[in-house]
Order: sequence, then C-alpha cells, then structure tokens
Amino acid sequence: MTEDESTKDLFEQLGLYTVSSITATIVNIVFQILFRMIFLVDGEQFYDLFLVIGSALAIGYTVKYFMDCYITFKKQRKEDSRLYVQYLVYMGIAVVYYFLNTLIQIGLTFLLDPLIIAMFLGTLGLFLTHLARLLIPLGLSIILVWILKFPVDKFFTFKYF
Repeated sequence: MTEDESTKDLFEQLGLYTVSSITATIVNIVFQILFRMIFLVDGEQFYDLFLVIGSALAIGYTVKYFMDCYITFKKQRKEDSRLYVQYLVYMGIAVVYYFLNTLIQIGLTFLLDPLIIAMFLGTLGLFLTHLARLLIPLGLSIILVWILKFPVDKFFTFKYF
C-alpha cells in the first residue's frame, strides 16, 4: 500500500466517522426528545431525567458502534473479534468521552460566554444570544471529543478487540 492510498483511506475513514458521529448525535437528540415526551409528561423527576438521557445515549452510541464496526473501520476489524467484548469496550470508552465532553462543554461555556454575549447580544437579540450561548460550546465540545475519540477507535477499539 502506498502512502497516497493510506492517506486516502485515513480521510475516507475520517469522513465516514464524521457521518456516523453526526448520525449518532441526531439519534441521541431524537430519542431524548421522544423519551421526554413519553416518560416525563407529568413533571420531571431528577432520576427520570437521567434515565431518559442515559437510554438515549445508549441507543445513539449503539447505532454509532455498528456504523463504525461495519462501515467505518471494517478493514481494521479483526475477523475473529468477539463483538460483545468489542461492544463493551466501545461503550466504556464512549461513557468516558461523554463525561469528557461534559467537562469540555462546561469549560468552553465559561471561556466563551463573555465573548458570545459581546458579539451577539446587540445584533441577535436576547433569545438568539441565549441560544448561541448554549449551542456554540455544545457544538465545539462535540466536535473536539469526536476528533479525540477517532484515533482511540481506529488504533485501539477496532484493532485489538
């Protein structure tokens, strides 16, 4: 395999990984909304909210695992791999990265909040500025975590399990 082919494969995998990440995020959000509509009708109880978010995350990460396993990293996946072990390792890593995402999002919120208010409050109005204060750190943290998680999945999860 030449260097051009390996670079091409890397960018192809990165593109597929991006698609699976976006898909998993959309699935997660859709299921969070759906589960909130179904289970939290009478008022939110704290433990119910964790159940809703955890269930939606599990579904989103499961979709992403199968997309990564059978599409993104199919060339790297060992033929004799035990899928249940690989799935458990993948989900464990996903949980760690979920908490990392939360910490990064909190940090970005504190760092970017004054900047976002200064940039958008006069031009977008109060509602859209508030929306930007929520979505910009969230979007940046998700992108950063998926970039950090890609090499772990490529060189560890789907290579050794």
